[in-house]
Amino acid sequence: MGWWIKERYRTMRGYKRTESIKNVATLTAGVGARSGHCDMTELYM
Repeated sequence: MGWWIKERYRTMRGYKRTESIKNVATLTAGVGARSGHCDMTELYM
């Protein structure tokens, strides 16, 4: 995980929860796998 992701989520409530960390890692992996094209609406369906 990049340092900018860590800095962004460090101050957010619940960052230290294991589930939250897994969600952030999954999200960044999904965005990276799509080579810059990510439709965020599919996360809410």
